Amino acid sequence: MQLNRLAEDIRILEEVPGLVALISDLKIVKRFEPTLHEIHTAALFHRGAQAVLKFYPHSNDSVPDFDTNIQQRTPVEVKQLMPSAMSSRFSGLSFELHQQLIKDLDIANLSAEAEIVIAVKKYGDMPHPAELVGLIPEILSELLRGRMYASPVFNLFAKPLPPSEGFHERINIQVISPADPKEDERVEGLLKKANRQLRLNTQEAAPGIVCIGLSEMQDAEAVVNLMQRKFSDGQFRSISAVLLHRNARFGDSRSDKMADALSFVSNENANVPIVSTVQLSGPELIGKIEELPLGDTISCYNTCWSQGRIKDKNLPGWIGVNPMRRADPKMFA
Repeated sequence: MQLNRLAEDIRILEEVPGLVALISDLKIVKRFEPTLHEIHTAALFHRGAQAVLKFYPHSNDSVPDFDTNIQQRTPVEVKQLMPSAMSSRFSGLSFELHQQLIKDLDIANLSAEAEIVIAVKKYGDMPHPAELVGLIPEILSELLRGRMYASPVFNLFAKPLPPSEGFHERINIQVISPADPKEDERVEGLLKKANRQLRLNTQEAAPGIVCIGLSEMQDAEAVVNLMQRKFSDGQFRSISAVLLHRNARFGDSRSDKMADALSFVSNENANVPIVSTVQLSGPELIGKIEELPLGDTISCYNTCWSQGRIKDKNLPGWIGVNPMRRADPKMFA
């Protein structure tokens, strides 16, 4: 799915100078995700009314990532939030927990096929695998009737899995924990760096745009409010506007849909404000990030694992799972 969209973005941009060198960065593991984001961001502009004029090499931090044509040559700096130290620590600890559960949990003898949610109250405090291995078979029937198991470190929930024609002896396990509130503040660090990089362009009386790819951890409404406060205070004046972007799956039941949610925040106090209308276009745009239907939920760190056996062959098989990226805060009470 991701590669299909990349191919379409490259087709849209194939005549832009510098694209070939940029594509070569996709072969570098640590550059793959940022380059993917840069190409897709450029395609959003190019499909709209703003042609991308040129890509710049990544080896030079003093130049933007690409130029687009808005009211004049407009440099664009693309940033992407990578996993934080907190989320990486959670991923490592929860992966170890999953591995131990895979090894020791007797899935075939569980009372039912179920999705089990382990709601960890603090992302650094994991339950001991042996405790869960003994506990889950004992209380699964009660959990499936809607009851919750509560402990000082974690809570347990479960729901039955829908029937499957191809698999049996299935289990889904999700480990979730509230995301650190500082996840939203990490956006400000990217703004500071981009503001320095775009300073030269404002000296040339050219506007500058920053495009930030949010991870699932950020509360988009909080991020938009943060930027508006900073702009109102006269900060980041080399930045004329910020485009927030996230691949969103909200509002659609298909797990394979990669739609774009965008928000364009102008800086009226910029050295060179943008006065033209900016039009962005993608294969699937579903509206503004901060207007997505999040309800009374909070961002979560998440790892998930699912396993079953193929009925015809009786062999282990992996089953896709939709990770819980947001949850009711009551799950961690």
